[in-house]
Amino acid sequence: MHERSNALRIATAVAAARGDRLPDVQDFGLDDILRLSRQLSDSAGAELHESWLEAQAPVKTRARRRTS
Repeated sequence: MHERSNALRIATAVAAARGDRLPDVQDFGLDDILRLSRQLSDSAGAELHESWLEAQAPVKTRARRRTS
């Protein structure tokens, strides 16, 4: 993504200097990369949350038994 962002920056500067149409993020696939990155982050975050809840469940059960 960093390389594509730099390429977009350079292409924008070149196009502006030539008076050409300025490129946008879709020309470099940055919108697709960001969308996929968010999907991966969301799914990884959900998996981490689920595994954390599963790991915490036995501790909560034991704590209730001790305090009852």
